[in-house]
Amino acid sequence: MTMQPEIVERLDDLTDLIETAKALPLSQSCMVPRAEMLDLIDDARASLPESVLAAEQVLIRRDQILADAQADADRLVGGGAGAHESQHREWRDAEPVGPPCPDPRLVDQRFADVEHDCSDDGYRGHG
Repeated sequence: MTMQPEIVERLDDLTDLIETAKALPLSQSCMVPRAEMLDLIDDARASLPESVLAAEQVLIRRDQILADAQADADRLVGGGAGAHESQHREWRDAEPVGPPCPDPRLVDQRFADVEHDCSDDGYRGHG
C-alpha cells in the first residue's frame, strides 16, 4: 500500500518542525509549538484512507472473535484437566443402566451359532 501524498506532506511538515525547533541547552530535547504539532497530526489523521480505518476495525473485531472463541472453548472443555478428571470419575463410578456387557467371545460364538442355524434351514438373508 502506498501512502497518499497528503499524509507524506504532513509527515514532512512534522519532520521540518522538529528539525528546526529550538534546542534545549545541554540535551537532545527541543521545544516545539504544541498547537502547530497537534494541527499537523490532526491533518495527517484526516488524510488516512478509509481502508486504513476499516482495517483497524477489522483487527478490533478479530480480537473480540478470538476472545469469544477462547471463552467458548474454556466453557466447553470445562475449565481444564481437573474437569476432565472429575467427569471421568463420574462415569467410572456411575451405576450401570443395563445388563453387563457380555464377553465378546461369547457374542462371536452366539453369532456363529445363529449363522449356522440359518444355513441349516436354508435361510440365505435378504438377498
